[in-house]
Amino acid sequence: MVEEEPESDYSNEALKDIISFNKKIPSLEFIDVYRTLNSEKYLDKIFYTNLTSFLDVDKYDVNVFWSQKNMTRNVHIYQNIIRDIIKDKPTKVMILFGAAHIKALKNYFEAHPKIKIADTEKYLK
Repeated sequence: MVEEEPESDYSNEALKDIISFNKKIPSLEFIDVYRTLNSEKYLDKIFYTNLTSFLDVDKYDVNVFWSQKNMTRNVHIYQNIIRDIIKDKPTKVMILFGAAHIKALKNYFEAHPKIKIADTEKYLK
């Protein structure tokens, strides 16, 4: 029988925070939920727990492949979007994607010389 991969203590702590917030969602105003889900702090937790926490503990040397697969997926998402932007040359684009992808994709878009990211937090005050 294969022993389960040990989990990072930090990951368990971050997951507890996420689960705790998720339980509160039904009692919160939509705008407050949206602000929290899009805050840098929350996005960092999601990115960490969904992608990089697997690298904290890698007893069987397979978690690097899991993280790599997810980052490759982010690169494909970025490539599909940027190809359309370059081809169609729109003046404005609104892109919505899941919280686990935001941190990586935002970094890719910010690095592009022709892309300017609008800070959505200023619209949520």
